[in-house]
Amino acid sequence: MSERKRPDLRRWLPWVAGAAAVLAAIVVGSMIFDRGGASGGTDFPAPLPHERQATVSHDDFVGSDECEECHKHEYDLWKHSTHGNAGGLPGDVRIIAPFDGVPIRFADAVVTPRTDAGQPVFHVREASGIEQVFEVAGVVGGGHMVGGGTQAFFAEFPDGTYRFLPFDYIRQEEVWFCQTAGRADSGWAPITPDLALAACNDWPPNRVLGASEGVANCQQCHGSQITVRYDFEAKNYETRFTTLAINCEQPTHRDRGFRFDRFRHRHRRRGPGHPRQGRIAPGLLPMPRGQGRAAAGLHIGRTAGGLLQRSDASAQLSPVLP
Repeated sequence: MSERKRPDLRRWLPWVAGAAAVLAAIVVGSMIFDRGGASGGTDFPAPLPHERQATVSHDDFVGSDECEECHKHEYDLWKHSTHGNAGGLPGDVRIIAPFDGVPIRFADAVVTPRTDAGQPVFHVREASGIEQVFEVAGVVGGGHMVGGGTQAFFAEFPDGTYRFLPFDYIRQEEVWFCQTAGRADSGWAPITPDLALAACNDWPPNRVLGASEGVANCQQCHGSQITVRYDFEAKNYETRFTTLAINCEQPTHRDRGFRFDRFRHRHRRRGPGHPRQGRIAPGLLPMPRGQGRAAAGLHIGRTAGGLLQRSDASAQLSPVLP
């Protein structure tokens, strides 16, 4: 009769050690849980006190004209600066683009900038037969950049948005142009009978003034105190702005107890000795930089072949208008 083979216990040692480790972890965890449970849970330090950030609304801005009384010199500098003349409403700003009825011809459309009863408008007639008229409700830019001064236009739409129209005008070259990146991929291109309106990436108009989530937008780059929000009750957008120029405004911070009318009264009483007199709020003086394309240092000019181009060379702003 053969002798029975004894089992090799060494191969079971890793399993036994693992089981013992798991059991130990369960016991220790149970002890920690019971200790915390006796006092109702683990005690954490109280959160540090947090000061609520002040909220500033559109109505907290009193208007740049309030600065003039106490800061006449600085106000005049701003008023005649590129920031002070960076844009506005038709009739309030100088329009350098010709709204004279001379058509702008695309390959698939004819756009006629004209003036109807003193109101600048774009009449668009597409090759498909669709005709639309866009009244200019906002003007951005005044041709202030040396070598690349442009002017752009916005129209108010039935949904309450102000939308950019893809018909820019460059003062030095006296040329209408549009942005084609993403479609024809020619960048900023002059409008010619060889360029299709459909090649302009802002046609149909879709880029709104102000910042709105989920919508192509110009953010707050082309104006001051711009707000755009969707009203769910009215099912429409509400667009508000103080000006399409870059103003010298500072918020009144009503929620922190600041009252501009009281501040102005104290300023008058203190007279020349008032410590704030003569101090300039940030952004009040004209700065050697602008907004939008100007802020990026873009120069729009002609190449040797006569086409518009983008570059970062020699882009300048005149600090004060003539």
